[in-house]
Amino acid sequence: MACAGFAAPSAAEPSPAAASTAPAQTAAPCAPAALALREVSETAGVLPEAVYALGNRGAAACRISGSLGIRMFDAQGKPLPLRFGPNSTMATLLTLGPADEASFTVTYGRPGVAQCALAARIDVYLAQELPPVSAATSFTACALPAVRVSSLRLGVPPAAGSPAPSVSPPPSVSPTASPSPSPRFVARAMRRLPPLIATA
Repeated sequence: MACAGFAAPSAAEPSPAAASTAPAQTAAPCAPAALALREVSETAGVLPEAVYALGNRGAAACRISGSLGIRMFDAQGKPLPLRFGPNSTMATLLTLGPADEASFTVTYGRPGVAQCALAARIDVYLAQELPPVSAATSFTACALPAVRVSSLRLGVPPAAGSPAPSVSPPPSVSPTASPSPSPRFVARAMRRLPPLIATA
């Protein structure tokens, strides 16, 4: 079955996945049944965007290609039409340890969405000949403009709207009051003053 959404990589992108390419040669490919898909966040606006995560729920590390394809369906299971734009990031072979996750982003290339419908399910294809990994979603799928599917990257970004870590203000320092001179000190100082000379 042909799967829409696979895009040929055209440009390199720095990624922490480079550190995991060495063990990828010995790890077995990730089986779709060993992966779990979830929606991480969704951002509405001029350019709607959704972030999804693929996690390894198996007991051993496995390797996965950074390039993937997607299909979206409505609540009745009907496929929603999508046009796919080129992927501008380099796909890297990733290694997922047990409970590790990799994430990707689905967004639109320009403003002016049209012919939209609310998606209820997303299918992710690691390869056209493999069964998909599915998850519930609430992303708005539009036939126009072209949708972009990023390459997988290790880790999951913070969800939109997550509170920033609080920073405690530095402790306030009260000014130290100068001690008042004792009466004995004042008396000694007065005795050392020269006598006042009255002038006519």
